Parts: sequence; C-alpha cells; structure tokens
Amino acid sequence: MNRLFPWLALSLVAPTAAQHLPEPPPPNPREPVDYAKWVNDRLSQGMTENAADVYLQINLDETRAQSPDVKGAIDRAIDGPWRLDDRKFAQAWLDANQRNLELLREGAQRSRCFFELPKSGPLAGDPVSSGSREIRAACKMMIAEGWGSFASDPERLAGNCAVVLRVAHHLDQDPACIRRLSGVASSALTHDALIEALAHVRDPETYALAQLETIAANDPPLATMADTYRLENAIAFDIFQRISVWDDAARCARFSAEKLHGSRDEVALLTRQDFDATIRETTRFYARLIAWSAEPFHAALPNADNLDRMLADSKNALIRKFVYSSTKPRLLADQAEALRRATLVVYATWVYRARHGVFPSALVRLSVPGGRETQMDPITGERFVYRRTDDGFILYSFGRDQDDDGGRHDSDWGGSVHDEKQPDGDHVFWPPQRAGAE
Repeated sequence: MNRLFPWLALSLVAPTAAQHLPEPPPPNPREPVDYAKWVNDRLSQGMTENAADVYLQINLDETRAQSPDVKGAIDRAIDGPWRLDDRKFAQAWLDANQRNLELLREGAQRSRCFFELPKSGPLAGDPVSSGSREIRAACKMMIAEGWGSFASDPERLAGNCAVVLRVAHHLDQDPACIRRLSGVASSALTHDALIEALAHVRDPETYALAQLETIAANDPPLATMADTYRLENAIAFDIFQRISVWDDAARCARFSAEKLHGSRDEVALLTRQDFDATIRETTRFYARLIAWSAEPFHAALPNADNLDRMLADSKNALIRKFVYSSTKPRLLADQAEALRRATLVVYATWVYRARHGVFPSALVRLSVPGGRETQMDPITGERFVYRRTDDGFILYSFGRDQDDDGGRHDSDWGGSVHDEKQPDGDHVFWPPQRAGAE
C-alpha cells in the first residue's frame, strides 16, 4: 500500500461492476421510445455514489496555457521529469488548477461512474460527450504534477498514476464513444509515464517491487466496445424516430441544420426513406458490429474496412448519414490494452530481477498479475516478444503488420488506424521509446 496516499487503499477493493446496455428497443412513431430514459434507467441501476457528479465540476483554467512557450513547457511537463526552464510555467498552470486536481482525486475514490443523459432533446452531439475534454486535461495535470516532484519524491508520480488509472477505468465504463476514447488516451498516457519512471528512478527494482501491486489493483482490463455500439444504435434509433414523427419539414430542417449539420434538401431526402426498412438495416449492421467487437484484434482488423463499406455502400440516405461504424476506436482500445498488459510485464520483469538477481530468460518464468493472459499480446494473440540483451531486456509487440521487425519501433504500431499507411514496424514497450526516437 502506498503510505503517501492512504486513500488508495480503497482501490484495492474491486470496483462495482458497471451495468451493461442490452439491445435497444426499435423506435415506434406511434408510441415513441424515450431513449434517454432507457439508457439512464439501465446504467444507473444499483448506483449509490457517482463519480461523474464530481468530474463534471471540473472547470479548467487555461488562461496560462495560451502562448506557444507556455504550451511547450506544459507538454514537456507531462512527458517526463521537469526541465528547470519549464518549471515556472508548468507550476503556474498546476497552481491555477489545484481545485480540479482535488476533484479528480475525489471522483477516483468512487466505485462507479455514470454520465446521465439529458432527459429531453436528441441524443446526438454534446449530450454524449460532456466533460470529456475537461477530465482528460485534468488527468494530464495529475501526471505532470507527479513528474514535477519526481526527482525528490518518485512515489508521488506512482500515486498520481493510480488516480488517473481509476479515472480512466471510470471513463471506460461509460458507453459514450468520446468518453471511452478519453479514457483510452488517459490510460495510455499513464502507462507511458509508469514505464518511463523506471528509466529515471535510481533503483528500478525497488520501485517496481513497491508499485506493482497498486498498479494492478487500479488497472483492470479494458471493456469491449459492445456497450458503446449499443448506445450508438440507440442514438441512431432516436434520430430516426424524431424524423419520422415530424410532419413539419421546417422543424426537421432546423433540427438537421443545428444538430446534425444537414441542409433543407437533405432533410427532404431523409424523410422519404422507408422507416421499417431503415430500422431493419440498422439493426443488422449493429448486430454485425457487436459480433466483430468480440473478435480478437488480428481477426478483426481485416474486417474493419468491410464494416465501413457496408455503410458507405448503403442505398439508404438515413443509414449513410446517421449510422457510424466506429471501428477505429475499438482498434485504438486494443492498443491501449496491449500497453496496459505490457506495463505489468515490464514491472514484473524488474521485480523478478530484484528477487533473483537477473532478468528472466523467458516470459513464462514471470509471475504477473492476471497470469498468462497478461503476457499475451492482444494485437497478435501470442505472447509479447521478450529477449534479454547485454544491457537489460527488450519487450515489444509485432504491431498491426503481425510480423517481427526485430524490435524496430514505430509509435503508430506498425501503421496508424487513422490513415492508409502500409503497416510496418514493431511497438517497443521496453526500453522506453522517447518521441522522435524511431
């Protein structure tokens, strides 16, 4: 247990399991379904305390982060031990946001998190993304604060990382895609910091021994995207239902222009689509998407483009405009899960050396929280690549191209999911790869 942060003892108790969304009911123009109530009722079941009530109080003070010099100092403060010439700017940034850091710590102590949807109005747009930017920024501040005192108090970074891991887990429980991505990004930032810490601390063996249990307790596996896809299914149904019951073309046009960024001509086209056929096609698509989300990464990756093409090739204008495949967020989440597991493996490897005097000859000799599954690379379905070297060890994933490039690091995991880059390269977890090193 971290004696500097005794409240983290709470995190050693498994968090309450989040409620899951079932398949949403089909829309009914004659007796409209209240989809906001449907989502809220299911996700709030059994909740006694809600971390979202705390997180939504975060109010960023970004007045000190406007100039390029200050922004550069802040970016560097997040990535590692502070440089002397950055300290003034970074500390002023943190001082202006101390209340936000307190709120982040308070919310992290709560067992469950649920962002209630507004009880009126369409689900599309802001209702499913509120708070995401503020929470992610506060997570960055929490990591930066840990790096600020790292030279004299490396334990503080570990404690702050535990806070962010709890927050990331809360965001991962929420089905809204934007918040899920904020959780994925915050989780990845934290794991990068934890691995980087071992490269800077004076005694990595002792540090790993002290922190491994706390990291594992605060860092459960990431959830699948099934709940996210069911929420997006409900959002699409909500839009179709609203359009179907609005006989007033002017009202449809205002809704489309203000909320959905459409034109009057487009709204006229949308309202001519066959309602029942639209619902059937949407239901079939999300059923396929949810089944795809359960496939392992190496099997799912080639099928992502097929799902995207299903929508692009649809003859239904409503489907093309309002149904989203969201395949890329799922692939990014798998990469974050690989980083989560690799962090535990790296720490367990240093613990092994602390106990045996040498690094292990192979991963099978390690005792890792989560057992054999933690040693498995979700990108390939095989164990992470591990080798002892003259000055330590190397641990990496084959990345998206699924082949061994000898540990040649590519921060895009051998090809970004955001572009058409030909996959090539591995993703190296240890030794740490500083930005621009590849």
